[in-house]
Amino acid sequence: MKLDYKILWIDDQFEGGIDASIEALELLLFDHGFNLEVEKRTKLIKEDIIKLAEDLNHYNQFDFIIFDYDLGKDSENGITIAKELRSKIYTDMIFYSSNGVPSLRKLLFDNQVDGVFLVSRRDFENEINPIVLDHIKRMSDINNMRGLLLDEVSQTDSIFRDKVIENFNQLDPEQKSLVFDSLKEKVISQLSSTLNTLNDEGLTYNILVSDYKLSEFNKVRMSFCKILKALNLNDLKKSYNDSSDLKEIQDLRNDFAHKKAIIEQDKVILGNRTYTLNSFLEVRKQLVEIRRLWSI
Repeated sequence: MKLDYKILWIDDQFEGGIDASIEALELLLFDHGFNLEVEKRTKLIKEDIIKLAEDLNHYNQFDFIIFDYDLGKDSENGITIAKELRSKIYTDMIFYSSNGVPSLRKLLFDNQVDGVFLVSRRDFENEINPIVLDHIKRMSDINNMRGLLLDEVSQTDSIFRDKVIENFNQLDPEQKSLVFDSLKEKVISQLSSTLNTLNDEGLTYNILVSDYKLSEFNKVRMSFCKILKALNLNDLKKSYNDSSDLKEIQDLRNDFAHKKAIIEQDKVILGNRTYTLNSFLEVRKQLVEIRRLWSI
C-alpha cells in the first residue's frame, strides 16, 4: 500500500476545466490521507497505446486510468484506448464524455469492452468521487495500513538523515562542533559496544548521522533541532521537537515494529491502544504533511 495515489490521465484539454477537477480530486484524496500524483497525456496514436499497454502489463504504477472519449483529430479515441488497455491490464479505469453515459455504454458494449466506470463530463466530480473513495476502501485494510506505516517511516528516516546533513553543513565551525559533540555523547552513552568505532579518527558527523547502527532516528532528530536553533530557525524547530508529528509518528512506528499486535477484522490492538481505519487516516495526513514540510 502506497502513500501516493497515482493516476494516468488522458485528455487533450487539461486547461479547459480538467485541471480544476484534478485539484478537487487532490483535496479529496488529501482528506483521506493520500498524496495525488497525476501523469498527463494529451494524445495517443495507435502505436502509443500498444506500447502503453505493454509497459503497464510489465509494470503498472497507476491506481487509476482516467480518459476522455474525444482526444482530438491527432489521437485515437477513448474506445480504442479502453479496448487495448483492457486486453492487457485490469487496472480500474474511468471513461468520460460530454455526450453522456448512455452513448459511452453503447460504445463499450459494441466494442466488447468490460470493467470500465462511466461518468458524465457535465457532473464529473460528483460522479467520480464515489468511485475513487470506494477504491480507497478496497485497498485500505488494516494489514495494508500497518505495512504502509512501517515502509513509509523507513523511507522517512533515510530522507530525514540526508536533510539533517544538508543543514548541518550551513553551520559555522563552532556550531558544528557543538551539534556534533552533543549527538556523539548521546550515541556513546547508549551504544557502548560501538565505542571503538566512535573514537576512530576517520569518524565524521556525516558518518554518525547516516549510520543507522550508530545513531537511531530520535538522536538524529534532536541533533537537527540543535542545528535549527543555531541557524535561528526556531519556528521550523517546532516541526521536529519532542511534541511534533514527526516524533509521534516515529513512536507509533516503533510500537508497531517491536510490540506484538493483535489484528482483528477492522482494528489493531497494540498494548492498551486500539487503532482503526480512522486512526490510520490521521496517520496518513501526518505523513503527507511531513513530506510537504520537507519539500519546502
